[in-house]
Amino acid sequence: CASKDECDARLEQNLGSSRYWPDSVNFTAAHDDKPDGWWDGYEQSITQDWGLYGWWLLDDSNKTNPDMHGWNHVFMPYCSQDLWSGQQHNPVTPDGKGPAAADEGYVYAGHLIFRAILDALDAEGLPDADTIVLSGNSAGGMGMWLHLDWVAGRYEQAEVVGLSIAGYYTWNQAYDGPHAADPKTELPDFSEDSFEGYVELWDAFMDADCEDKQPHRWWCIVAHYALPYVSSRVYIVQAQTDRIVLQMHCRIPTNPFLWDDGIRAYIHGWHHNMSAALLHAVQAPGQHGVFSAACFRHDAFMVKSPLINGINFKQAFVQWLTAPKTGSYIYFDDCGEFCNPSCALPDIKVKRHAEVTVKWDEWDEVVW
Repeated sequence: CASKDECDARLEQNLGSSRYWPDSVNFTAAHDDKPDGWWDGYEQSITQDWGLYGWWLLDDSNKTNPDMHGWNHVFMPYCSQDLWSGQQHNPVTPDGKGPAAADEGYVYAGHLIFRAILDALDAEGLPDADTIVLSGNSAGGMGMWLHLDWVAGRYEQAEVVGLSIAGYYTWNQAYDGPHAADPKTELPDFSEDSFEGYVELWDAFMDADCEDKQPHRWWCIVAHYALPYVSSRVYIVQAQTDRIVLQMHCRIPTNPFLWDDGIRAYIHGWHHNMSAALLHAVQAPGQHGVFSAACFRHDAFMVKSPLINGINFKQAFVQWLTAPKTGSYIYFDDCGEFCNPSCALPDIKVKRHAEVTVKWDEWDEVVW
């Protein structure tokens, strides 16, 4: 969050305070025998929806996570609202203009929280690990890019790799045409100007090599610009049209029946830029892998969907992790928009392509 209204709203839920976390969670996915579908995996043995999509790699079930259920798993819930980047020790005002009283400001301390967790894990034997997977989804996926090489430097005895789920982005200009959502009611936007402010507000920790070599420090907060300077291997799991980013950050209507030709053109351009950015990731040095599904979803990557060539993201990731270092495992839908049959939108018929002409120079191009 980056404003008083946004941060105040987060403070009253589990995204802003550990007061709202359950006392315990069951990391065994409860969707083994459920039918295929968008909400597969909904029923979980906790009161909140943290396990909605099967716990990703944390799943303790040998049926739904056969390759990694026996690993040591550490779950780090997100509550700092700074993409795990903040280095603030004292409260600051949400406008970034200065310090604040304890009951009036916010402490953006994501990096400090992460560092403290690692300090605690060191006492449990983490320095003896031979393989460490730093994984994150959504804000955690974005924060993974900031910390991966730092973790690799801290645990030099281990092979440290990253798994980014819904965490690979570039700049986006928000949609501002008919039916656009009110900016005051949505999440912070993904424009370059806004990220410059976020980095300053949070005193963001970022990849050191990226900060040293990029012309602007704030570029390193997004994965597309950090990737060339991350030396550790990364597997990227990303929808080609991200539902949360498009609806909540870029402000297209949440009701697809309001998508007129202008909105479809915006979605078409967003899909084009995301696909181009992911192709850059495929071509970048470092033996990175990509699982990119033509779906309209955010971090809902599960055992039964999406599938690409019959493979889910866990299977693709394990193939990449265990392959010779010269290997690269790329699963990339090229059918268009919303066209992967394993992740079809429920009860909504959406055209695969917008029937409009788009001038590409109107969009933020993806560049290195």
